[in-house]
Amino acid sequence: MGSVFQDKQGRWRGRVELPKVNGKRDRKEFYGDTSKTEARQKKMLQVQINELEYQIENNIYANESNATLEEYLNEWYKIYTVKLQATTRQLYKFYMDKHIIPSIGSLKIKAIMPIQLQEFYNLKMKSMSGTSVGKLHSFINRTLKDAMKNRTIKYNPCDGVDKPKSKKFKAVLYSEEEFNKLVDITIGTFDEVAVLWLKAR
Repeated sequence: MGSVFQDKQGRWRGRVELPKVNGKRDRKEFYGDTSKTEARQKKMLQVQINELEYQIENNIYANESNATLEEYLNEWYKIYTVKLQATTRQLYKFYMDKHIIPSIGSLKIKAIMPIQLQEFYNLKMKSMSGTSVGKLHSFINRTLKDAMKNRTIKYNPCDGVDKPKSKKFKAVLYSEEEFNKLVDITIGTFDEVAVLWLKAR
């Protein structure tokens, strides 16, 4: 329940206990408008308290976190990957430590904009395939969806980004002369058997 009270400095304040975020309890406080009468200040504070309590009770309040993306991802990893296979955990840790945190880990999670993610993907596309960057996007999207479920952010910036796409595979057909050259090149290598098998067909 919220409360209206007068602090040691004589200011009127309102206070509401917020739902826990990552196991931590928090509160939100409002300050009265000193240009108003005492009765008016208390009334306005009570209105703010009632509105906030309504949002909490109806599960529509977002207690946005001041954590950076790096801080959030590290916390997310500890909580949400416990039951995953070791290989999946290793892959997620690789995404975080190798790609995401060094590039955009310092951004405040509540302030990340779609254009910042798009810029990050564009940069990664210079050294990675579209498929790999698409997997990075899927990972980030998953973690931020969990942030929304926990009311840590109001909006998932991934919703405003186009998922990177892989280029369509285009088959290249060798001429007979080109294929014979391939056979010559692969003689004595691990690929020799496979190439000779194709030639036999």
